Amino acid sequence: MVSKRFFWASNFSIGVAIFSAVNRYLAKIMNQFPQYDVTMEEVHHVHKLDAPSGTAITLAEEIIDHLDRKRQMGERIAASCRRN
Repeated sequence: MVSKRFFWASNFSIGVAIFSAVNRYLAKIMNQFPQYDVTMEEVHHVHKLDAPSGTAITLAEEIIDHLDRKRQMGERIAASCRRN
């Protein structure tokens, strides 16, 4: 019997995996500070084709999943993409 598996991640870098864990943790902490909001700025080289990147989208989704006021109100994360 052949087992078929599919593994998906927006980024396979160990650094991004660690950053992702910190991102989720900080979003939970921000629940205690409703006076602050979240924004994202992504900076890449000029040849990067996708904007925002899959990694940026995943990070924003993680914030929404762990920040109660964003999840409950169906809000989005204000984000900008820059190519240098």
